[in-house]
Amino acid sequence: MHYQAKEINAHFVSDNDISFQLYDGKHIPFSDHSFETIMTVNTIYFWQNPKTYLSELCRVLRPNGNFILTFATKKFMKGLSFAKHGFTLYELEDVKKLIKTTGFTISETKELEEVVQSKDGSMVHREFVVVKLLK
Repeated sequence: MHYQAKEINAHFVSDNDISFQLYDGKHIPFSDHSFETIMTVNTIYFWQNPKTYLSELCRVLRPNGNFILTFATKKFMKGLSFAKHGFTLYELEDVKKLIKTTGFTISETKELEEVVQSKDGSMVHREFVVVKLLK
């Protein structure tokens, strides 16, 4: 994925101050307070230790920084055959419990739905959540 991200977005990387970093998924290789905003989409399912990882995200985020966490709901993901292998599934309430153990506060949540085309060509009703957190 790292290689593909760099390849697909090469024109952005060469023209701007944008880069893609590969790391171990546990320790974010940046100093404290490095970022104003952090956003992640559909990665929470793979965090080995969500509480520890949220603490790492909090560490690299500046004071008063924003963290946007987006994920598809457990209800939706259960219907996907591949999600049975290596995914930890969440509903909004599960994520709220995790957030309580961190240095973040929830400023806004949105539970959204959309109809999208799946890889097999069928139309799928996808439920997802966007959580805006503040440090």
